[in-house]
Amino acid sequence: MKRLTLLLLCSVSYYVSNAQVITGIWEGVLEVQNTKLPLVFKIHKKGSLYVSTMDSPAQGAKDIPVDTTLVKGEVITFSIKNAGISYEGKVKNDSLISGAFKQSGAVLPLNLLKKKIKNKE
Repeated sequence: MKRLTLLLLCSVSYYVSNAQVITGIWEGVLEVQNTKLPLVFKIHKKGSLYVSTMDSPAQGAKDIPVDTTLVKGEVITFSIKNAGISYEGKVKNDSLISGAFKQSGAVLPLNLLKKKIKNKE
């Protein structure tokens, strides 16, 4: 019984700590036909669900709603259905997600780095 309680406690603490790592602002750069296209994903938690938006600053697009944001263990998945966009990445540590961006049949590598928030002092 003690082992079961310990196992459950460890499992819950893993998911709680993972939730703290994944929320925030994540930035990356897609390289498309020798053009660099910065992307920004803003992830926060709403109740038990993750909610996100995507920005494409070079295209003047801001706060594009992400239809689905799923986090399963170390894997995060985004999808924006009306644009045919999906992203799947693996959380490597609290500041890097390594994955692939997919749109219109193209699959491009995209690493996301967590933006550090500066303290206002």
